[in-house]
Amino acid sequence: MAAVAPEQPATTSMMTAIIPDGVKPGSVFHISTPSGSLMAVTCPPTSKPGDQIQIAVSAGPVGTPALQLAIEKEDLVRIGKVTNASFSTGYQAEIPVTGGSGTEIGVLRLHTTNVVELPCTVQLISPSGETLMSYEMASLVGRHAAPDPVIPVQLSGRVYASFTNSIRQVNCIFAESTISVTRVDGSGGTLVGPLQQGCGSARGNLMILGILLWVVAIGMFFLCAAYAMPVTGRVRSLDGTAEYAPYGDARGIKTVNFVPNPKDKKRDSYKTCDAKTKVDALVGIMVSAVSDALNATYDRHVDDHGNILQ
Repeated sequence: MAAVAPEQPATTSMMTAIIPDGVKPGSVFHISTPSGSLMAVTCPPTSKPGDQIQIAVSAGPVGTPALQLAIEKEDLVRIGKVTNASFSTGYQAEIPVTGGSGTEIGVLRLHTTNVVELPCTVQLISPSGETLMSYEMASLVGRHAAPDPVIPVQLSGRVYASFTNSIRQVNCIFAESTISVTRVDGSGGTLVGPLQQGCGSARGNLMILGILLWVVAIGMFFLCAAYAMPVTGRVRSLDGTAEYAPYGDARGIKTVNFVPNPKDKKRDSYKTCDAKTKVDALVGIMVSAVSDALNATYDRHVDDHGNILQ
């Protein structure tokens, strides 16, 4: 069960927000609060772009996000394979998230009524039903039209950081995905990536060799070996002054390691992950896992012209 953040007193004040262009009734947009943080706001059903609305803004001390408390003592967290997936014109699925100790952190829930044109709502729900993390992933059309989108991620109902997912196609087989995390409280941030390494990496070379030797039985061996190898990347501070333990990914299970592998020759040079760095790394990999799931769904169910296949 996820830990519960201790309650601390907070005050609220009212501020005026102007609904941005393109926002429809019921959709979510983000505003900057007087404290400098971002806040998610739902457009009222009777409002339209350009209208002014009054928003209650929380101020004063707040508790530590429950997700941070849930993982601060974990050495690693595993993000499993997609389960309970369903698709018609929309898409919904779940992805289990567990700690290295076997603790169930929660379930990533994905939901969109139109996988091509509408945003996908993503929530990490604890076993007790608490929303530990939430954000909206842009529609597939929107993501292709506007690369490297900025994603404001909320923890326990408050915006924690802006995540930017940059994807670089290495070749027709491999792509590298890097996630930058900028915290709204000004405490810094991290750079997570690459999430998949392309040509030049040991895994990439084995994969290419296996494909080239596919007509020979030994090619199967190289492909299996490449599939079993972890896809490693680094977690760094945005200013480049610190490097933390790498995460690993093998056989479809993404593992976010907060301590280095004892066999890693660089293990003594890594900085110790503090609680916020753990959150950065974990949420960064979860953003990547959701992106992978949506892309796979798009490839299976949508043709080259963006039409949904029946």
